[in-house]
Amino acid sequence: MKARSCRCRRKPTSRSSSSRRSTSPSRARCLSDFGLEWRPRSILSTQTFVEPDLVVYPKGIKLEEVKGSDILVAIEVAATSLAYDRGLKARLYARHGVNELWVIDAERRRTFVHSGPEAAGWRTIVERGRDEPLTFAALPGFSIKLGAI
Repeated sequence: MKARSCRCRRKPTSRSSSSRRSTSPSRARCLSDFGLEWRPRSILSTQTFVEPDLVVYPKGIKLEEVKGSDILVAIEVAATSLAYDRGLKARLYARHGVNELWVIDAERRRTFVHSGPEAAGWRTIVERGRDEPLTFAALPGFSIKLGAI
């Protein structure tokens, strides 16, 4: 996997009594600021569980405590489940405040980037081709192209 590297630059954060650490786009500077989980069982609510292929969330939160709004980007790789991942599953992620969703069409090597979660769905959905860079706001300077994988 080819990805542009980033230089770690951390802004000072104030300590709080909470054990949950917030990694906002202005504070995150390096992949080491995040938790990455392959095929986790993610809890969006007490009654809603999903199993994305990959989730990125702020480091310092235990995986079992990660909720929808903690997820900076959820990635679904769809070989046979494209309609489900772009439909019902995408609406669930939006409804529960997942910050960004990438649905990768494995057959056609394109990615649907969902951003701006709202109760009814996503504010924007942009299709990216295999040679277009994929980026996410929480990690400025990071990009990857499906064609390079």
